[in-house]
Amino acid sequence: MEFEQMQKQNEQQLQDAELRLQHLEAEREHLDTELRAAREKVKRAEETQFLLEAQIVTRPLRGSERIRRTQSFIPTTKERPLSIEKIDSRPMTIQKNI
Repeated sequence: MEFEQMQKQNEQQLQDAELRLQHLEAEREHLDTELRAAREKVKRAEETQFLLEAQIVTRPLRGSERIRRTQSFIPTTKERPLSIEKIDSRPMTIQKNI
């Protein structure tokens, strides 16, 4: 009788262990799937970053971009640059260093 009880107990432990193993294997597969998805997402993000960096470095300038940056340095007709004559005609005071 005692042997049969121990046998049942061992069989129950074995079934519990097998059930736990199945749960752990299912969880491992789920985590593996998540890990693969995360790695793929990181890989795609790195590839996209590489492509964007390459586009930024090698992007051809549009026709007006370069002009637009330097246009602020070009005097317009309303703004006349100081001519040398006007600079020369200004009164200057010379100070002696004592």
